[in-house]
Amino acid sequence: GPDRIKQSGWHGWSLSASGLAAVWAEGNTREALFAAMKRREVYATTGPRIRLRFFAGYGLRAGLLEKADWTQTAYRQGVPMGSVLSVNCNARDLGFFIEAARDEESAPIEVVEVIKGWRSADGETKELIFKVARTDPGHGADRLLLHWKDPEFLQYLPAFYYVRVLEAETPRWSTLDAERYGIKLPESVPRTIRERAYSSPIWYYPGSCGREAAQNTRQ
Repeated sequence: GPDRIKQSGWHGWSLSASGLAAVWAEGNTREALFAAMKRREVYATTGPRIRLRFFAGYGLRAGLLEKADWTQTAYRQGVPMGSVLSVNCNARDLGFFIEAARDEESAPIEVVEVIKGWRSADGETKELIFKVARTDPGHGADRLLLHWKDPEFLQYLPAFYYVRVLEAETPRWSTLDAERYGIKLPESVPRTIRERAYSSPIWYYPGSCGREAAQNTRQ
């Protein structure tokens, strides 16, 4: 009840609006939607209808994005978000395609990041954030179509990658309500929020050739 909420220090203004889940499906049918969810070709946002696509592959080059059918090429030469990338023992680099488009009723896109997690040869788990794109603060972009290569890719180490897209800052709902009703908010309440989207990960498992490569590297 209200007394319990007051004692715990929890306040409604500390929460933001509920998020959204998005599905890349071949059609708007029950079968197509469940198929997309089973292959994990999905992503989430904190509320805005941001458009996000994410692909990985050994043969993905920046020049392919200049073609109108780049998505078909990405499916053919790589894998979409939610997939496990098949092992290529001869691969020395790994490329990614990212498309991020704004919700026209929300703020423009300001930052695109790739988060990489991996397990080192000694078994330690690590994580690193790569800033793939950053526009002028407060301005942003309507759409970004990006090619990125992992500068630290090692084919013998298991890893995962996912994309985080951040909008330009906008007033929080609590700020708008306070202005509308003439309420003074406590200083501890943030005035702005940076809405965002998160892709499903793409996983990389090195397999047996990864172990062979690791042994050769250590020698």
